[in-house]
Amino acid sequence: MNISELKRKAEAAISNSGIPIDDRLEEVLALADQFGDNNPAQKLNGEIVCYALMIKMIREENAYSTHITLLMQLFTLLAEDYAKLQDYRPLNDLAFDVREVLRDERIAWDALEDTLPRIIEAMEETVFHYETYRLLLVCIHSAFVNEELDSEMKGSMRH
Repeated sequence: MNISELKRKAEAAISNSGIPIDDRLEEVLALADQFGDNNPAQKLNGEIVCYALMIKMIREENAYSTHITLLMQLFTLLAEDYAKLQDYRPLNDLAFDVREVLRDERIAWDALEDTLPRIIEAMEETVFHYETYRLLLVCIHSAFVNEELDSEMKGSMRH
């Protein structure tokens, strides 16, 4: 299976609105898992296609309230895969999308604690320092609002 076939199969799975969202997501994850086993770069490209399609589906179906943790995990995996491939240009748009979701949705710190710092870390290698700082500010603000901003966290964010 090539990348075009993967995209076509993943789009078909996602567009089947007669199936619950969770089942469609699992089907796309299974497709991503089967793709490019022999070639690490091809596997990462397949994951990128699938993660982006899953993010698009969650956003289009306005399923934030039930899938916000998964959405943040998908953003994180997508950012990390772009960084592994040293394909930094899409990270600028990804950072913007993350900020849009965080601006529009009230998200518990538990959903952000593990994901947002990893997205910021993936962004650190880009030339998009402004977006990195904006995400860092969102992370600090979210921690403050959720009363999770302690001295240990402040120290780790300085590095």
